[in-house]
Amino acid sequence: MRAFFMTAFVIATAVIVSACGQDNITLPDGGGGGTTGECGSWYPGGGGDAGGDYQFAEGSTLPCFVWESVRLGPKGAEPNTYINVGELYLMAKNNDTAMLQAKFGIDEARALVVAVSAEQCSTCPVLMGKLVGARDELEALGAVMIGVCRHNFFDISMETVLSMEEADTVLLDEDGWLEDWHRTNDAERHMDLSDNIYPKLAVIRLSDMKVVDIGTGTDYDEAADLITVLQGLDSM
Repeated sequence: MRAFFMTAFVIATAVIVSACGQDNITLPDGGGGGTTGECGSWYPGGGGDAGGDYQFAEGSTLPCFVWESVRLGPKGAEPNTYINVGELYLMAKNNDTAMLQAKFGIDEARALVVAVSAEQCSTCPVLMGKLVGARDELEALGAVMIGVCRHNFFDISMETVLSMEEADTVLLDEDGWLEDWHRTNDAERHMDLSDNIYPKLAVIRLSDMKVVDIGTGTDYDEAADLITVLQGLDSM
């Protein structure tokens, strides 16, 4: 079912973009673990062969990858959806309200907000709860919210990745993350969490896929701090 959806979306979007005089689209391969595909020249920075600065780091362009280990809806043991960064970029660029509503429940997408928690992180539920409390404002500002829980706070080596079910238990039961906001255990290790500091928020501007800010719980004491960043996206 997912393969059919992905193929249909690639074909449909390729037709739309080609009609605008741009290159045909090749989205990252959705099969296999940890896929980091090379989007074409349509992707910000010129795509994978352009030699651009692609990394999950502040000031860089987000790599064109697929989060395959993602869950939406009630808590469960297995992933049941995905997030394709190239696909999200195209939804936002083409103002595809129907697709955005179907996938994320919002009419406009301006930023991907990644909120990172950890098992046994005593301060994480506070910030995550404040984000949930500001849901209406965040979604009105075009925030696509995804919660991440990959490690135990005390696993300094960060060798062990939590299962999807373990991540779900932390995010939903302890942090109060919403069932209809996406969440992942980042099994593919797309995020650089080497500083082992939680909670963490990353804001990616979807118009150019630039990582405009990565802050910790100290930087984001309140949901209002994130709202301020989102309001100033165009000037960053």
